[in-house]
Amino acid sequence: MAQFRFYASRAWALRESEGVAVLLAIDIGNTNITLGAFEKGNLKSTWRVATDLRRLGDEYGPLVSGMLPFKGIDPGDITDACICSVVPPLSPIFEQVCRTYFDVEPLTVSAGVKTGIHIIYDS
Repeated sequence: MAQFRFYASRAWALRESEGVAVLLAIDIGNTNITLGAFEKGNLKSTWRVATDLRRLGDEYGPLVSGMLPFKGIDPGDITDACICSVVPPLSPIFEQVCRTYFDVEPLTVSAGVKTGIHIIYDS
């Protein structure tokens, strides 16, 4: 399994030490939405669903939360969420999904968000 160390907040690291803590990572692309669940820094599972601008949070929410148990993940174990998106209209929809269906405030990574990750590239 892939190793991944990303804490959306210090609180997540503390909750991880107290018991089960699962980070739900959501990557909203033009064609697919890729989701991943990380527990103790390890990728437990991934899912892909079609990107559809016509879908509402009340459609995506049950879809996402309903997929988790099939891979052995209890939706109640989601302690944090992180969202990145190249489809701006879907960002607030997934933010609301995280709040409503998982009771977490997601970190939405976009231009200007201070993640602590230094990107060095030659142009």
